[in-house]
Amino acid sequence: MTMEEKADYNITEDGSLENYVDPFALSRSRPSEDFYRYGVLQDSGDAGNFGHIVWQLALCLLLAWTIVFICLARGVKSSGKVVYFTALFPYVVLTILLVRGLTLEGSIDGIIFFIKPRWELLANPKVWKDAAVQIFFSLSASWGGLITLSSYNKFHNNCMRDAIIVPILNCATSIFAGFVIFSIMGFMANKLGKDVSKLSKSLISLFLFFTTEFGLAFIAYPEAVAQLPISPLWAFLFFFMLITLGFGSQICIVETVVTSVVDEFPQLLRKWKPLVLFAYCAFAFFFGLLCVTQAGNYWVILMDKYAADFALLIFGLCECIALGWLYGYKRFTNDIRTMVGDRIVDNVFFKWWPLNWCALTPAVLSFVLLFSLISWRPPTAGTYEFPVGCHVFGWFLVFCCLIWIPVVMIYEVFVRASGSISERVLDAIHSRDSWGPDLPAHRREAVETHKANGTEFSGNPDYRSPRISQGTEMKNRSGNESV
Repeated sequence: MTMEEKADYNITEDGSLENYVDPFALSRSRPSEDFYRYGVLQDSGDAGNFGHIVWQLALCLLLAWTIVFICLARGVKSSGKVVYFTALFPYVVLTILLVRGLTLEGSIDGIIFFIKPRWELLANPKVWKDAAVQIFFSLSASWGGLITLSSYNKFHNNCMRDAIIVPILNCATSIFAGFVIFSIMGFMANKLGKDVSKLSKSLISLFLFFTTEFGLAFIAYPEAVAQLPISPLWAFLFFFMLITLGFGSQICIVETVVTSVVDEFPQLLRKWKPLVLFAYCAFAFFFGLLCVTQAGNYWVILMDKYAADFALLIFGLCECIALGWLYGYKRFTNDIRTMVGDRIVDNVFFKWWPLNWCALTPAVLSFVLLFSLISWRPPTAGTYEFPVGCHVFGWFLVFCCLIWIPVVMIYEVFVRASGSISERVLDAIHSRDSWGPDLPAHRREAVETHKANGTEFSGNPDYRSPRISQGTEMKNRSGNESV
């Protein structure tokens, strides 16, 4: 080997390989990556080359939707029991994996790397956008899931307590999971004789799908687990945990969609809710077959990067504006007062909430959205760059998500309302007669609370819900009382 070649590869004159640089590092792949790409996904290498449906993945997809249908077919009582398991079991697995990880040599190095801040990354707008989207995902904010599931609560449930506990538990769980992941990464770095930071950089460069194709869950962590004693046990626990997390999210999403459709036409569809659920699950399965073709992974990335990024931020911003400025934070505060009482709402710390609804949250979302648009770059799948047609399809997905905001606005102002333009606008931003609690007793309570605290109840005090008229009184929901 010539002196020039030794210098290129960082080989010293005495032949030491301590700082050796592998010239083929970027072209190499790990066994876990090869298995994931070519064994599981059977990757075609191009978003336009669909190849065939991977029958193993199609069967898994069918099984998943079948389980979701079975869990939800009997209503919220059966799905609630399932969610108890899917929500709590991951904590058991994470605890087991953390205890095992902390007993491994080098785990502390991984944890130190995890908790040591890198302040320079705060100057990157993409970091803020990704963080905001992650919170929207993990909390199900602006997805409708929180509203749907909270509708099953009793009317006087302490919603403010839930609004504090849920985000804290959510963020604490993410941090807890980070300790689990990086304790294993520290062990892996120790075993390979590398610094954790260098291991992370090598993982990013070697695993082409690390950030864009779920490589952390399906490539990096499985490879680390394979280094452990009794590796099949840890691998089984890890992937079973992922399955339960997936089912928990999917059950929430499906319940949100089906409940929204049924509640929009209660007299027509309520008794046919299982059929509506079956139709939705069947449609989702057949649409999902696109994602289990040999090009399916690219389309999953495309939908994830386009449909679930900007749209969520815009939804959240519109909700804050509508709630805090159009409906009115005072009126909304008195709605909450009706449910939780004066003691909580009159507390000085409660003023933090209107400040968030009207100012802080809209400002942060606007900032993140603006700088995300300014710094936007077309998404890629690792080193693969999507063709122009894929990006057109991606923006079409964004358009399909957002178009309903102006469509409903136009319908409310120019179709449903009547009178002059100003009268139409005022009528459109005013709540409909059905707004408010379903049960007459709760409706009267809301009217009195608003009157006593200087606001006007926005719905019709004498409105009677069709569900109450049918004599169900929402027993299908909570079995007791409802909003």
